[in-house]
Amino acid sequence: MPAPARNPRPEQRLIQLGNGPIEIDQNGNIRQNGVQVAQINIEEFHEEQWLEKTGNTYFKNTTPTNLKNDEIKTKLHQGFIESSNVNPISEMTRMIEATRAYESHLQAIKTYQEIDGKTANEMTK
Repeated sequence: MPAPARNPRPEQRLIQLGNGPIEIDQNGNIRQNGVQVAQINIEEFHEEQWLEKTGNTYFKNTTPTNLKNDEIKTKLHQGFIESSNVNPISEMTRMIEATRAYESHLQAIKTYQEIDGKTANEMTK
């Protein structure tokens, strides 16, 4: 089976499957009942900033030279769920720290404003 096209038309993205278990290997080959029926196109990019968001989880490469032509290092793993790239507990802790720092600075500003107000009142007496 030939490698998938880099920019297939929508009708070329349709995969017809029969009955039976589906297996996807690390290189994106889709097999059903031991027979390869399709291949998932895996692309890597030089710069993520040249990708334009076009929908929910879809991105469009805006610069053709952004495609890597080297050996693809990305591998697929069937049956795995992609995890988040953030730790929610540490991010919550950082958010609380930032909120407390903001409140502390806000209180310092209020204190300086009160001092300025008292100074202005006392100078006029």
